[in-house]
Amino acid sequence: GFLSIGPKVLAETDQAKMRMDIIDEQLDTMGRAFLGLTLGCARCHD
Repeated sequence: GFLSIGPKVLAETDQAKMRMDIIDEQLDTMGRAFLGLTLGCARCHD
């Protein structure tokens, strides 16, 4: 599906961090596609 397509390949040794990075990339891609804006600020500013 759409959410399995990501803009880059992630190579992280920490599995928990890699999972969070994948989710972050999926949300950013979805935000760019459907909302027309990036969600990068939400990564640090919650």
